[in-house]
Amino acid sequence: MTPDGESLPLLGAALEADARGGIARVVLRQRFVNSGSEPLRLTYQVPIPADAAVSGYVFTVGDKRIVGEIDRRDAARERFEQALVEGHTAALLEQERTSIFTQEIGNVPAGTEVECALTLDQKLRWLDDGMWEWRFPTVVGPRYMGAPGRVADEKKITVDVSETPLPSTVSLMMSVRDEIAGGVAQSPSHPVVVEEESGRARIRLADGAGARLDRDVVVRWPVAEAKLGVTIDVARPESGQPTARSAYGLLTLVPPTAEQGGPTVPRDLILLIDTSGSMSGEPLDQAKLIAQDVVASMDARDRLEMVEFSSRPNRWKRRPQPMNDAARAEAEKWVQSLQAGGGTEMVDGIVEALRPLRDDAQRQVIILTDGYVGFEDEVVDAMRRDLPPNCRVHSVGVGSAPNQSLIGPVARIGRGVGMTIGLDEDAADGARRLVARTAAPIVVNASVSGDAVLDVPKHAMCDLYRGAPALIPMKLNGKGGEIVLQGETVDGAWRQTLTVPAVAAREGSAAVTTLYGREAVEELETTGVAGASLDRKIEQLGLRFQIATRMTSW
Repeated sequence: MTPDGESLPLLGAALEADARGGIARVVLRQRFVNSGSEPLRLTYQVPIPADAAVSGYVFTVGDKRIVGEIDRRDAARERFEQALVEGHTAALLEQERTSIFTQEIGNVPAGTEVECALTLDQKLRWLDDGMWEWRFPTVVGPRYMGAPGRVADEKKITVDVSETPLPSTVSLMMSVRDEIAGGVAQSPSHPVVVEEESGRARIRLADGAGARLDRDVVVRWPVAEAKLGVTIDVARPESGQPTARSAYGLLTLVPPTAEQGGPTVPRDLILLIDTSGSMSGEPLDQAKLIAQDVVASMDARDRLEMVEFSSRPNRWKRRPQPMNDAARAEAEKWVQSLQAGGGTEMVDGIVEALRPLRDDAQRQVIILTDGYVGFEDEVVDAMRRDLPPNCRVHSVGVGSAPNQSLIGPVARIGRGVGMTIGLDEDAADGARRLVARTAAPIVVNASVSGDAVLDVPKHAMCDLYRGAPALIPMKLNGKGGEIVLQGETVDGAWRQTLTVPAVAAREGSAAVTTLYGREAVEELETTGVAGASLDRKIEQLGLRFQIATRMTSW
């Protein structure tokens, strides 16, 4: 925005991604130009993946290239404002939500182009048909704020809504260094051009002019089938770095695939369906299709509840219904009758869902929503307070660009599965993946120990479902040792071990280290008690791992 509040056109954005082994390192470049006759101070919002670690920042003004430094949020703000007073061109990048950052650039000279480059590390998602998925947001959606004053930083996350497509576009250049097996890379969100060489792939958008900034960019590619069991990628920073005293790892746990069968347990299943105004049209249609397919997957041992929520929750039935043909038909009819309108009072719906359950059943809550609320912390607090021990909460984001700052933490603290099914994706295929991942937990109450392990964020450990490998960042003993994984299955105790060799300085990918730091911050955010002590811990992690948090800025 200009000082007069006018929009300054974005010349363009570019995504440069390098993916391998479940990790992507991404550089997001955005270019602006001051076409006026006076220096400008620019402010704009940047959408990023909610689970990514922002581990680097550079901006270029004319022929000057400035490399960012991570600092305490208030100190970074102070340094930025002082630089402007002194007449320097300066930039500041602050986290408002894990998926929304605000960038300010001051004293941009007239007639000068500005390029900002953010480096991010993110985990990929594994699809149960043998594919990795990379997803990157390009738009910040409007959020429901509730009553005035409910969201303290409402102004920082409020966005204007355009009735017409914006002229700005994004380009993509992606390198996949996994060995492609049994197919080609593809995108459900955009037409792409794929060039393969020696089993690797380079992917770019088919439209040379770029894609509109109105949905997530999604790329998927098939790889050799993941082997059942445990593997780990390790890394250690170079000597002298604040994090160099330890090594770090990204552990991959691969359960059996959905086709391999196995016993299931009775389920008390409740569907929470968002019917607020933002779900109108395609998002609610998509949610209905998913809900119907989930209902169709239930058998006579299961019980069903359904709640729609907008300004207030509304139940399908007063009590859980045993599943049979008549109940299934009635449930599908009720789902089809749903209409969108009103606010998004999700907390009330969550409280309705988290009730006592049968001793021999696992209660599973599936939330279907675009997640567009500004009070994500209230939802997480309600779950942390009321979640029963044997309950799992799965979050499914629907729409063109669901709010990942809500979708991820809900699944994390609910010890469930988080999924996103975009408008361009097949809802039936998404429902199939959801059913496969929730109908039969393979391992529950999983834990990690061993002399190689120094720390594993508690909520990084989740139940293992068919076809859904878990990627678990951890801090390791640099001298190596043994990792022991334990859990419970329907057949009894489950245990696996893995020997980790000593890890030398500068070994492995830096992304493994930053992803552990990001996971440790998320653990504090979702489980910690708000206050000065929590803020200090998050600040220390941000400084130590050189990543952006709500307490540290570039």
